[in-house]
Amino acid sequence: MKITRRHAFIHPLLLTTIAFAGASGLGVVWARHQITVTAKRTHELENRLVQVQRNLDELNTVLTAEQSVPTLERRNTEWHLGLLPPASAQVVRVTAADERLFAARGVTGQLPEFAPRPAPAAVRLTANTRAR
Repeated sequence: MKITRRHAFIHPLLLTTIAFAGASGLGVVWARHQITVTAKRTHELENRLVQVQRNLDELNTVLTAEQSVPTLERRNTEWHLGLLPPASAQVVRVTAADERLFAARGVTGQLPEFAPRPAPAAVRLTANTRAR
């Protein structure tokens, strides 16, 4: 009598193919989820940027109004400051090109006159070491 054994047999290549397909499917789902999360975060940041720009424009409008000559003269009289208008020699007009030039130099550190100055050698802080 011949005994035949019948076992469920899954070919290793078939098992590998199924595992690879499952892992690939899971990877695609994860990648799509990450794309969705990134798109949502980008949308939130764009909305925040628009709101910050709007607030900056409003603040610029308020500052421009407060720096106007009639407003400054009115504040001077309201608050009894007694300030005199500046003489023409005291006023320095700065153009937009000069502002960009000064900003570029300030960022790169090319304006030594605006750098903090070290304390003079005669004014040094030392610990109190008097003999008793």
